[in-house]
Amino acid sequence: MQTAGVVARLALGWVSDHWLLARRLLAIVGIGMTAVCLLAAQLSPSWPLLGVFAMSALVGFVAAGWPGVYLAEIVRSVPAERVSVATGGTVAFSFLGVVVGPALFSTIVTLSGSYGLAFVAFGMVTAGVGIWLWRGAR
Repeated sequence: MQTAGVVARLALGWVSDHWLLARRLLAIVGIGMTAVCLLAAQLSPSWPLLGVFAMSALVGFVAAGWPGVYLAEIVRSVPAERVSVATGGTVAFSFLGVVVGPALFSTIVTLSGSYGLAFVAFGMVTAGVGIWLWRGAR
């Protein structure tokens, strides 16, 4: 996962600089996260180890690759004198997901008895964000 995340940061940064608008790319990453969550919902003990590793690499790519593109877009979008406030504020807000996300995920698993349902629920959140970004991309 970590290696795929490093590759993703480089690759997505290049794509954002040369090929796609950052918001459009972030929308695609959001939809990619949805796909990975739906795939993870299908995990079972019958999966081959190589399949689990491949899925983990996909998770690392979409989950860890986007922050550089995101921060570059924040910096690009605000006046120079507001960059520190904007990046600090958005990082604090996005880090809230790191704090709340695992507790929410485990609550869904505990209440439902299903990891699959928790992955689907999180996938729907990323789908919503991806669609919202896609619609707002210029």
